[in-house]
Amino acid sequence: VMGYLTDRMRRRAPLGALAYFLAAVGLYAGGMINSIPWAMTVLIAGVCCQQAGAGNIQALLHSFSGKRFMGRAAGVMNGVGNFVSFLTPALVGAMIGSSGNFATVMLFLSLVLLVASLAQFALMKWKY
Repeated sequence: VMGYLTDRMRRRAPLGALAYFLAAVGLYAGGMINSIPWAMTVLIAGVCCQQAGAGNIQALLHSFSGKRFMGRAAGVMNGVGNFVSFLTPALVGAMIGSSGNFATVMLFLSLVLLVASLAQFALMKWKY
């Protein structure tokens, strides 16, 4: 659905920004809800929004880099992503260890998604 809509709009950033914003709200809200069924429902919705926006990131990368630099750009993006993924379990453990709860982790993840949303929102100025 996201690919179809962004292809029709010929722009990726507006729907990507919306998807990541909704993901940020969903992850934060899901982490704060005390009812397990409702928390899971909201968390799943948030992750679905994030995954819907993830395809836009690859498409935006194509828009930025062009044919000549696409391989390098994808390598850098995936390399940085893999490195951060390698560090994330230790970071999550440190956050839980220092705060004593998982809410800090959910706040952190929500803030990261919010930054991603704002970055895509900024790209709207250049018609991406």
